[in-house]
Amino acid sequence: LDCNVRSRDILGYEPKEIIGKTLLDLFHIDDREKAKASLDQVLSKGFDYHKRFRMVDKDSNVMNIQMNAAAARDSGGEYIRTICMIDILESEQT
Repeated sequence: LDCNVRSRDILGYEPKEIIGKTLLDLFHIDDREKAKASLDQVLSKGFDYHKRFRMVDKDSNVMNIQMNAAAARDSGGEYIRTICMIDILESEQT
């Protein structure tokens, strides 16, 4: 798992704290099955857009998010990584 500076600011984890975590580890436990299904769709279809989930930051705060994800593939069509864009749905924060 790797994240950019903005993701770090949102989730509160330093890069070294992300080592050993999977993307699913950052989702609310009740949303992990739905998030896994979404990521499986990214692998099979190449994308999944406008999915809403709850993520949990380092301090255990729950955030409502909308995620758009796409698979990055090499020139031979082999999967390299998943690229995600996450929008915080501030109007829905609890």
